[in-house]
Amino acid sequence: MASHVRTIMGKVILAFQAINGAGSYSYDFSTTGRVQIGMPTEADGHDIMMWLDIADISSEHGPELGSFKRTLTIDVMARAKTNSRSEAEQVLDASDLANEMVQAIEADRGLGGNVNDLIYRTTPLSGSALGFPDRLVVLGEIVITWWANSGVGI
Repeated sequence: MASHVRTIMGKVILAFQAINGAGSYSYDFSTTGRVQIGMPTEADGHDIMMWLDIADISSEHGPELGSFKRTLTIDVMARAKTNSRSEAEQVLDASDLANEMVQAIEADRGLGGNVNDLIYRTTPLSGSALGFPDRLVVLGEIVITWWANSGVGI
């Protein structure tokens, strides 16, 4: 049987793929493969990419015997091309992308009824500061919680 974490990761990917460059979105992560599990490698040359990595899965006792509060922490890294040359403008561009990411993931904080809630933390960065002069970078962390009963796994 597939883990609940697998289901949640699929929902997070779908949420970020809603960033499609239309309406209130400036960037487009809707193309297959633009949002993926894992961390970037040298072969990842797309101008627009997002990576999700499972950082931690933990449990603590719930309010009733046999219940648990599960917490899944996902590290997020997004990269997009920018024409801005100054570090200040790149940080502002990255802030715009971070805004779109927050809008997308918070549109359904229950991820289709699969979790209780989620919190998203983000850090927009200048690509120039990281050695990528024509890129902007957004780092983030999603902390997702849900309740589970004893014996159901993660």
